[in-house]
Amino acid sequence: MPSPTDQLWSEEAERQFLSVLLHGTAWDSEGREQVLVADRIIELLPTAEAFFKPAHRIIYQAALDLHARGEIVTLATVRTAIPDLSKIGGSVTLVEIAEEWPGTDHFLEGQARQIRSLYIRRQAVEVFNRGLSSAYSTDPVDDILAAAERDIYRLRLGSSTQRLVHVSEIMPDTLEDIQAWQSGEIQQRLATSGFSDLDKLLVGITAGDLMILGGKTSHGKSQAALQIAANVAKGGKAVVICSLEMTNLEVNKRVLLAEAKIDGMKVKWQQVTDQNFDELTRAGVILSGRQIYYIDDTTITISRLQSLCRKLRTEHELGLVVVDYLQLMAPDERQETRDQDVAAVTRGCKWLAKDLGCPVLALSQFRKLMGGDNHEPGVDDLRESGAIAHAADWILFVWHDDKDRHWMILKKARHGSVGRVQMSFEGGRWETLATSRDADERYSVMEDRKDVNPF
Repeated sequence: MPSPTDQLWSEEAERQFLSVLLHGTAWDSEGREQVLVADRIIELLPTAEAFFKPAHRIIYQAALDLHARGEIVTLATVRTAIPDLSKIGGSVTLVEIAEEWPGTDHFLEGQARQIRSLYIRRQAVEVFNRGLSSAYSTDPVDDILAAAERDIYRLRLGSSTQRLVHVSEIMPDTLEDIQAWQSGEIQQRLATSGFSDLDKLLVGITAGDLMILGGKTSHGKSQAALQIAANVAKGGKAVVICSLEMTNLEVNKRVLLAEAKIDGMKVKWQQVTDQNFDELTRAGVILSGRQIYYIDDTTITISRLQSLCRKLRTEHELGLVVVDYLQLMAPDERQETRDQDVAAVTRGCKWLAKDLGCPVLALSQFRKLMGGDNHEPGVDDLRESGAIAHAADWILFVWHDDKDRHWMILKKARHGSVGRVQMSFEGGRWETLATSRDADERYSVMEDRKDVNPF
């Protein structure tokens, strides 16, 4: 295997790039002098780690520090910003590099691409060597694969070129997006809950969104999530249901009973009729034709779940991932406190949604309600709520009030309005309440709502 020093760096590219930086000036395409050359150079290559030679990294890091403080980057200022010039070979090294300035900056983008490409290749060597070493270790195979996929994913993220985008570049896409909303094209692609009144509030769950569904124990939050997942699958997209408190059999039984509209207690009381069995069989055939996938591994991490979902995405379009529930999932790396563990898992769920390009619905338990059991829940009632509230795009609660009414309450909506919907929860199944004489009793936008741009 070739050493990185043999092929994976270019001293010429690094020195020429630094020479323009140290000279402090460059020329635009019309021959006009540009004093703030550092602005452009640092945009092309924002990290000193991209340089292979330690002396070059020190020089560039000094320039980055100067730029961050708002100071002009020149040979003189960089010289004073390096505490120990002996680490780069003395002041003479700076002078020699500066003297290589070719009098133009036309080659900068090409040099930046070359330096960045070689940097990514060096990182790839480290990742693959680490994976090779792991293969000979005694670590579990799943852990080895998850670590390798995580390293490669981070490598892919690091290889992307970020830059400032001018408003004119994104304007055509923005107008096209608005037109797609107006025509109804986008609405057809959005995930919906299947509960008509709730969908009036949600106006569709967009790809990359993280929705938190909270509720007290035995108040039906898992059932609501399963029905939402089954509805998304009805549209032809694949859904993944990851349960850390129920087996795959238990989850599927709930999905099947809800689809057949049969009270689960009939099974426990041995009251399932022949007609019920016929209905269950028909529902089973229908569900078997949908792309619904389960996983009940209680030790699963976000990285492992991401790996499984990515493989599924190569075969089917993903519509939704359900995590039941946040507080039971272990982070990829243990944190110092329980709150930090939950925060890491929550951020991982948001990262998962963006990476997979589909919504993630994560369930969360309540701590003891701050206003008592009859108090309508709020964001602060979520267990370890700080990080959850920050990362979530939507926060939805299921709640049974002291008048035995059942509600779905939208407390946070990054793309719409908050509100509450009165629901029916009978036979272990959520349904939109039958039309009442006063529709406002079952569907209302909160009086203290804020007008939020739905986009």
